[in-house]
Amino acid sequence: MKKIYAVLLIANLCQPSFGGIILDAAKAMQPGEWRELTTIVPASIGGNLGAMLDACAGGHSITEYADKAVWDPYAKQFAFVGQGHYSCLKYTRYDEASNMWTAHQPAWADCWNAPNPCISHAYEHNEIDPSGIHYYRRHNSGIFTYNKTNNIWSPLAVPEGVIAQVAGALTYFPALNGLVSLDSQNGLWLYDLTSKAWRKLSDNPPMAAYSNFATYNPIHEVMWFGGGSSGSTPNGSRKIYKMDKAGVITPLTDAPFGLGTSNGLTMTITVDPNTGKFLVFRSKDASTSEYPLGLYEYDITKDEWSLVSSDLTKVKLYNTRFWAVATPIYEYGIVMFMTSDFGNSKIFLYKHSPGNGQPLPPPTVNPPPATPKNLKVK
Repeated sequence: MKKIYAVLLIANLCQPSFGGIILDAAKAMQPGEWRELTTIVPASIGGNLGAMLDACAGGHSITEYADKAVWDPYAKQFAFVGQGHYSCLKYTRYDEASNMWTAHQPAWADCWNAPNPCISHAYEHNEIDPSGIHYYRRHNSGIFTYNKTNNIWSPLAVPEGVIAQVAGALTYFPALNGLVSLDSQNGLWLYDLTSKAWRKLSDNPPMAAYSNFATYNPIHEVMWFGGGSSGSTPNGSRKIYKMDKAGVITPLTDAPFGLGTSNGLTMTITVDPNTGKFLVFRSKDASTSEYPLGLYEYDITKDEWSLVSSDLTKVKLYNTRFWAVATPIYEYGIVMFMTSDFGNSKIFLYKHSPGNGQPLPPPTVNPPPATPKNLKVK
């Protein structure tokens, strides 16, 4: 396995970044290839990746119960917010130009060690909009936004009834000009980035009670969602759906196995930036499914599944103790993964298929959400 070592680049902060160490790697990678990315973690945030991802309580990682990170295509930055089980929450960000990480613990998340501690696993709760504002859905108590230009976190006003369960999903849908929040109890809601208002899109079709997923695919302009787990479906729901840019929801053929991120289901769901096929890295499944663990493709245009590889030695994610979080880098044609396993934590780049990715749309500048008045944060 090849390693990529640090190359420090000077970035013009007034202009969009045009890529560096990751772009160079992506250009040289072949389909099916994994590469480890060696990055710089300053001593102030742990000195190594495992320490940075440590959730403060020992034996826990902020990637627990999560599979999704985000990529800012204009700033060329990877970001993830997560929390370990009954342990601390951290915001982490990687910058391609410097090949360096930053991290901090938001002040609003200091209740993890309180007498009545809070839990806020990431699941699929991270999202970013075209202006670079980071959104994080915190458990069932609201959404926080982070503006990295001034390092300010702000609570986003969320009407009662939008979020009820603890493990849903949040995804940006460009054609709808907003963020779609999936809550198995209260349905699909849209936060419009222009009007700063919420509206209900739909009640949910049948799916499990929590640990659901919702993944947007810009190549096909659809959101794939459903799955999850609950007491009645401990091995994961196989119910899946798609929503198009008109907001129309279509049921799809049941998946061959349960989908979601829970204790019985350890998998990472993402998108191949070249073909637009969904990728499911299935590393743990408590069910009795006859389908082997491994890497699967799902072609949403044909509603068809295919097994890419059941050779776990070829899929780097299976060496990690905790969940792996991922984000497609569409303009490079690869997927970036962050895996957590204490001293063996790693960053991987994966190229699934031939191609050089997708051209970037023009950047959009949306003003950050206004801080609501008289809002009580649980």
